[in-house]
Amino acid sequence: MHQNKNESREISIEQELQSDKSLDSIMVMIKNRIKKARAEVRDLARKKSDQRSVIDHEIPRKVLSKQRKLIRKSPDAFARKGTLLDRGIASFYGEKWNGRKTANGEIFDCEKFTAAHKTLKFDQFVKVHDLETGKSVVVRLNDRGPYKPGRVIDLSKAAARYLGIIHVGLAKVTVESATIVDFLKQFEDN
Repeated sequence: MHQNKNESREISIEQELQSDKSLDSIMVMIKNRIKKARAEVRDLARKKSDQRSVIDHEIPRKVLSKQRKLIRKSPDAFARKGTLLDRGIASFYGEKWNGRKTANGEIFDCEKFTAAHKTLKFDQFVKVHDLETGKSVVVRLNDRGPYKPGRVIDLSKAAARYLGIIHVGLAKVTVESATIVDFLKQFEDN
């Protein structure tokens, strides 16, 4: 009986040693996961700072700070259809910017019906109505701009062509809220 006690002690010590080993392996595994998570966070922070530095180099800081203030004060992205959002001069930007990143991160394609606005929210659909010709086009906002004084919206080349300002370059317009249905409907009419 005395021997059985010793044997059971040895077995329990062996089990404790094995459990210590498993604890060590768990600790190593946890440390490795923490290292991976820290590396991922560093990579994300580096990517974000790279994006910021690209934006900061392209746009002067004063303009950026003004844009951020204006965005906070901008009209609701889901304003009722037909709500007047802006009025002024429209221009267009085209092939020079083709293939570059827009402010919302997507690649600019001058043959898509998109536009840039200083304050309205990204992915909002707006109807741009030419006050002189009566024509209108519905576009999706995916960029910031225009940065020339007096201009309220920069249209893609395709939207400018549809509106009929491709040769003139500028037009007096109103910008109203629209829906995706309006956006799709303009292609059915042609």
